[in-house]
Amino acid sequence: MSESKRLTARLVAADDQGRRIELPLREGPNRIGRAPHCEIQFDDPECSREHALVTVADGRISVRDLGSENATFLNHHPLGTADEAAAAGDELIVGVIALTFEWFAPPVDDSATMVNAMQARRRPRGADDEPDRPRPAELDETRLLRPEEVALEPGRRQRLARFPFIEVFGESAGARRFLMRQAAFTIGRAPDNHLALVDKLVSGHHAVIRHTAEGYVIEDLGSRNGLFVNNQKVQRHRLTPNLDTILVGDTRLRFSLPRE
Repeated sequence: MSESKRLTARLVAADDQGRRIELPLREGPNRIGRAPHCEIQFDDPECSREHALVTVADGRISVRDLGSENATFLNHHPLGTADEAAAAGDELIVGVIALTFEWFAPPVDDSATMVNAMQARRRPRGADDEPDRPRPAELDETRLLRPEEVALEPGRRQRLARFPFIEVFGESAGARRFLMRQAAFTIGRAPDNHLALVDKLVSGHHAVIRHTAEGYVIEDLGSRNGLFVNNQKVQRHRLTPNLDTILVGDTRLRFSLPRE
């Protein structure tokens, strides 16, 4: 049996307070969406009633879009309605919510462990022995200690962290979506950028989008071929979410904010 078959799958996210949220996935189909019948239900207007389907079977994970309005992305690439394989560490974007797949070992049954341990250490008692007395909890080595977890039951409606995002257009596979978790989000050809583009006209570190007191601002980082917003060359520009078109090299981008 493979290691993953002995483990249980889950999705990990953050809530709107930045706390880790663990969403267990059951064996079989797991629907994600706003509808009450979904196994994982999100309170988010960017999420469709039935948005995506994650299936766990025989130690494998597959995922597909369910015809959602805002698409489902696996590692930034849009999913179709056919199943695609996913693995631990892969990022799933549902609307503007970022989730990561994990395998984990389910906890053992405390009651069974305690009974077995008590039976193993129990000795025959003679007539002169003192009767068994309950051990103080702090001395009971059969009690299992577990770290605190913030976990959600399937079907519980939850408000998770939501992020602004950049969409990359003009590729044969369709638009890609990158969530902006950073106060300064860099764009360029170098691999250390938050958005690394394969475009020979893009500089190594071409532009940066910053969250400032006046809103979201994009700045040129001294690029060779310039930064363009709505076909105008700019050095610095305050972005209008969901409307402005950004051009770096031959790559067209759009900055958007989640709907409230």
